[in-house]
Amino acid sequence: QTDLYDLDREDSAVGVYESFSKKWKAELKTSKPSVAMAYMLAFGGPFISAGFLKLIHDSCIFISPMMLKHLISFLSDPSQPTSVGVGYVMIIFCANVMMSMCLRQYFYWCYLTGMRLRSAVITSIYNKSLVLGAAALSSRSSGEIMNLMSVDASRMQELTPYLHAIWYSFYQITVAVYFLWQQVSYAALSGIAVILILIPVTAKVSSYLKATQKEISKIRDDRVKVTNEVLAGMKVIKFQAWEQEFENRIQAIRTKELEYLKKYMLMQSYSSALYTSIPLLVAIATFSTYVLVMKEPLTIATALTSLALFDILRFLSSN
Repeated sequence: QTDLYDLDREDSAVGVYESFSKKWKAELKTSKPSVAMAYMLAFGGPFISAGFLKLIHDSCIFISPMMLKHLISFLSDPSQPTSVGVGYVMIIFCANVMMSMCLRQYFYWCYLTGMRLRSAVITSIYNKSLVLGAAALSSRSSGEIMNLMSVDASRMQELTPYLHAIWYSFYQITVAVYFLWQQVSYAALSGIAVILILIPVTAKVSSYLKATQKEISKIRDDRVKVTNEVLAGMKVIKFQAWEQEFENRIQAIRTKELEYLKKYMLMQSYSSALYTSIPLLVAIATFSTYVLVMKEPLTIATALTSLALFDILRFLSSN
């Protein structure tokens, strides 16, 4: 322990709980106290600031595809001075440096917020469990409390970097479609049609994954509950020679849990394959419409720029 650096007080368990407790006491004085609002007021500053960095990053994403088109035009015209090409390359370089800096800082602030949020959840549940009466404790098993402090708190931490997807997904899609319209005109509508057709499919897959995850959490609670009972009554189990009986009970629950986990992972694989194929289907539909319906020549500059924009959509769909 002496070899490790001390945490800043605002990042320590004591400092995190003090920040949350102060905001939660203020929330309790309102007509409708909200735990989510208390979390936001206590730890939302860096998280909101990270959103502005993500906006800069997502805006810079579209610089490279646009400069790619200009670079291809530059290479096709030997009469242009070298300084023009160097300028395009420098713009791409600066945009990528800006993207890297903003994205790294974005994830740092989001993970910092997630760490504080997780610490606040764990310390709050721990402090609450110390003052609960016997009647209140009887309504919640120790397995459920342990799950809240370990699994659920960790999920809240992992969620924070992706909460901004609520707005930046629409922003990236809107800007990408706008630039695609500039490249291939109304042929982009065929790609949008493919996305709209697949929305119900992706929604069905997401609802199935959510329902399966809920079942897994319920079964995991049962397994932890039985395991804690075994550990608490180990002496009685040994005296009565009930080891095999309790082992069979735990194994049965674990087998059921593994079945749901298998279903979840298989559907997640199908979901990933679907999300990865969507940009490819969009590209095929768009280029087919552009060439066959609009009767327009598909130049290298248009094709590569459009593919770069489709890559942005592919990265967005896979995340």
